Amino acid sequence: MLKFIDTSPELINDVEIDYYVPFIVDVKEQNFTNENSIYWRTGNFDTSLLEIGIGEKSGILQNITLTMVNQVYTNGINYEALETKSGIPIFDISLIKNKIFDYFSEYYVSLTVDNVTVAITPKNRVKTIINMGRVDMGFGFENELIFIKVNKLSDREYKDLKESFKL
Repeated sequence: MLKFIDTSPELINDVEIDYYVPFIVDVKEQNFTNENSIYWRTGNFDTSLLEIGIGEKSGILQNITLTMVNQVYTNGINYEALETKSGIPIFDISLIKNKIFDYFSEYYVSLTVDNVTVAITPKNRVKTIINMGRVDMGFGFENELIFIKVNKLSDREYKDLKESFKL
């Protein structure tokens, strides 16, 4: 499981939502723009795939790409958190060998008019939520990734996601 170990000061990130690739979050960390990426991926790799790009040396989040979705629900998910902080997650990269770590596990996606959430595990209580503008990442009591949420969807983004998910 992907675990965070620290946070970097919040910087600009772009969120791109469209029909073909449900969403991409691109972090603009100027100190690490030339750093190579390593990847943590999850899903069943046939009908679901979520990929997280991480700085090869720094462990800092570089991007998140939701490529394929298998299970989509229209009910919202509420998370309880002990703490919320702003910044960019820095991950423990010790498990990522050969530039890619595949975590075979089924996640599900929740779409509401306000947000889209990727639930990595069914837990709804988290220790920490790290806020990056429109994006929240929730981590459990062992600092493991629990969810990724893109907030403040525009009407167009919601419509594109609804069509992409065939809802």
